[in-house]
Amino acid sequence: MKNVLVTYYSKTNTTKMIAEKIGELISSESLKVSIQPIEATTRLSDYDGVIIGAPIHGMRWATEIVDYINLHASELKDIKTAYFFSSYIIKTGSGFWRRAITKSLDTVNELISPIQKGKFGGRVEKVFGGFPRLIFGIKKSSPIDVVDWEEVAAFADLLKVEL
Repeated sequence: MKNVLVTYYSKTNTTKMIAEKIGELISSESLKVSIQPIEATTRLSDYDGVIIGAPIHGMRWATEIVDYINLHASELKDIKTAYFFSSYIIKTGSGFWRRAITKSLDTVNELISPIQKGKFGGRVEKVFGGFPRLIFGIKKSSPIDVVDWEEVAAFADLLKVEL
């Protein structure tokens, strides 16, 4: 049996919920899954696979998760690693902002070679006002929750095969 860690950083619990769903979906007789926030994770050498998740803040992956990856980069090179992020803008914003978010992950991609990358919608607490909608290219009719659970399940299916 392989040991897999799903670790995450979450501010609003959206990323936590996605991490928990991924863990639930990949857990099987051949994969023993632990789900923990990054603060509770210290030793990665106990795991055969690691899945790392965090939200996008300010058009970049949360600093806390980038610091975590930098801290564990040498261990992660020897472990099958995947990552995912959640972002409201990646699903609702203009192409400019979606490209900026994706480009911001270049640094992480240089540190680890992920077996899979997940880009999931997120949610916001309230509808964006007129000016922020204009800046980010968000349609007035956009819902506040754009997490696509079928997308999350498809990502988990890929991971089951690769891990």
